[in-house]
Amino acid sequence: MDIKGLQKEKRLLKEVSLIPCWSLSALLNVMPKDIKYFHTLTMDFVNTHSKIGWRIGYCNEHWSFKKEFINTNPVFAAYECICWLFENKLIEKSR
Repeated sequence: MDIKGLQKEKRLLKEVSLIPCWSLSALLNVMPKDIKYFHTLTMDFVNTHSKIGWRIGYCNEHWSFKKEFINTNPVFAAYECICWLFENKLIEKSR
């Protein structure tokens, strides 16, 4: 980042007193622990020839995933999973 960018950021931080953010634990608490057909919320690290990163999704006891999201950043994987849950009406928007 250049000096002008840093100056803008400092000015923004002086003007804004609250910047909303999410932690991984907060995102995980939004997700249901299980969904239809016995699929359970699962998080692990995957390192195969085609996939590498944190996997968050819903799988059954045979590790057959209904839906999975993989990202090198677990917060991004959790966010994508929440978006999918919301779009598929598996969670409701809180007020």
